Amino acid sequence: KKKGFVNLQNMRQNSGKKRKHETIETKKAGADQQQPVSKRQGNTARYFKQTGVSEKPVPTKTVVKPTAEEKNSVLYGQIQGATQFNFTASKVLYVSQGVTAVLFDEGERVTFHGGVGMRVMYGRLGVFGCVLLPSPEVHQLFAPFNSHTLTLEAVGRPDEKFNPEFFSEEDASLVSVISENITSSTVAVVVLSSISWSISEEELNLFRLRKKKKEDSQFTTNRVRHYNPFRIPNVIVIIEEYEREYQIGFVPDQWFQLCQRAKERQNLRMFVCGKKGTGKSTLCRFMLNYMLNFYPRVAFIETDCGQPEFCPPGLVSLHFVDSPVFGPPFTHLREPALSYFIGSPTPKDDPESYVGAISNLISYADSTLRNENVPVIFNTHGWLHGMGKLLMQDLLNKFKPTDLVQMRQGDYVITPEALSKPCPNIKFVYPSAETKETKETVCYIHTLDEINSAPPRLSKPPRESRYHRILSYFGVNSYQSIGNGMSYSVPWSSIRIAFLPAFPVAPSQALYALNGSIVGLLQDTNTYEKKGGSAEESSLYPIFVASPNLTHTSKCIGLGIIKSIDTFSRTFVIMTPLDQEHLKLVNTVVHGQIEMPSYFLYKEASNAPYLTSDALSGSEAGARTQSTRNFVERHNR
Repeated sequence: KKKGFVNLQNMRQNSGKKRKHETIETKKAGADQQQPVSKRQGNTARYFKQTGVSEKPVPTKTVVKPTAEEKNSVLYGQIQGATQFNFTASKVLYVSQGVTAVLFDEGERVTFHGGVGMRVMYGRLGVFGCVLLPSPEVHQLFAPFNSHTLTLEAVGRPDEKFNPEFFSEEDASLVSVISENITSSTVAVVVLSSISWSISEEELNLFRLRKKKKEDSQFTTNRVRHYNPFRIPNVIVIIEEYEREYQIGFVPDQWFQLCQRAKERQNLRMFVCGKKGTGKSTLCRFMLNYMLNFYPRVAFIETDCGQPEFCPPGLVSLHFVDSPVFGPPFTHLREPALSYFIGSPTPKDDPESYVGAISNLISYADSTLRNENVPVIFNTHGWLHGMGKLLMQDLLNKFKPTDLVQMRQGDYVITPEALSKPCPNIKFVYPSAETKETKETVCYIHTLDEINSAPPRLSKPPRESRYHRILSYFGVNSYQSIGNGMSYSVPWSSIRIAFLPAFPVAPSQALYALNGSIVGLLQDTNTYEKKGGSAEESSLYPIFVASPNLTHTSKCIGLGIIKSIDTFSRTFVIMTPLDQEHLKLVNTVVHGQIEMPSYFLYKEASNAPYLTSDALSGSEAGARTQSTRNFVERHNR
């Protein structure tokens, strides 16, 4: 009860019928008056009565429902905000189920979350740094809720008009619908379609709009207004943002200015560094897309073995990318030109092998691109203190970049003076400084502000991000078990076994450690001297290799999961997405420290190794799954 208010007596208009209104009695001089009002209006009336203020009559709100013709002509009207688009039936054309044509006028854009296939039919459309031209190719766009949104924006006005004769007979119905609705103000036409998901159910949930939960007060549904005018599953259009904890449809002006300077440089070598969570990988994707507007391909050296862009965790790799990427890493994994198995999400366990592997990647890229003007983007880990700082300086000396981009977080900024001593052969300057001819390699330092591509409550911890990459790499379409993938039976005598020097295993426990683990499949060209054992024992037991230089001297063909070990037939059962042509190159299996997702082992598996179900339940008994807490934000008190 609030002070100054009294209880109301509920009254019904008709006996036995549902109460529609509540009544209060207000006495005035000379007459009694009774009027039906809602509970909220009743409280207001009592306030007027007690304070002596005359009450004004509450106007009745009339709701006018649109006719069917109006619904067909105007969908949502003109939208101004994160999305700027006039949603009308003449610009959003429903061709068939799951296929929608969208006509853009000059300056219009659509910002969305979800996953969709997009084909440009007319004009030029900009998507995350890349300008797409008309082609039969259907680009797959992914923008899950734990990542940044994507924006489709019409770029300029095309010189030619829409010509239906340029399309094949298969597009006849689609072209007919577009021709009937295209106008002189239309500058771009795209066709959006639903896509078949080749990711796991848990990854698919990242693209679905969940219902509001009481404890989930910071979910996207409470942050933005949205809807789905395209009638495509798992796609919502962002209208406007309520709270700006992160930028929607963001592309900072600093990024455009950096890319415009970089594209003019001959033999560009871009070194991107910064702390964890500052937006290094997002910037690399944007820069990669932007450079593909001017170059047929871009070299990408990935040195973050914990959160790589194009391969599963535990690897460092070199890629020659010739097509844009739209989405988080697990949506666009691809085969590298060269990769090495580090076997751990961090280089701290074996820094010498880590630096040696990256040196080989740089040498291979330089020899391959010797006579080509191809930009090289060098993505780094977020470890900038202690040993991580020393590793970063060593990589700078080996890569010799033309531009160094640092993502600023707080007061931590890399200055030319700080790098002059550890990198004496490189002259670091700011872009505004005048440089004279010198024998030293000149490197321009660019400082960009950090970006938050997703709200803290929606972002996934690093472990979950690694799990998504592993799921995507092995092509597991559900969270059931590892039995769905392609498996091969490999005799012990045809393969060698190795353990990383940083993670030694006793010979008596070797097979137990290998069973149910993720391993690297290597092509080892080294020769080894046999120590101990007879010829008969060599045919009965696996061959174990002890080499400290194995990981950075042997090319990694891919990853595999040892599903089982048959000691009677002396074979390994290995699950891998590699085809037989690639498997012919593999002669060594290396055990590392890549964590296996736990649901790979216990889902639909009654006899899963090293797991038990007859344990005490409850956190008090110590049976609760342990998880790291180093990603939890701590506040100073």
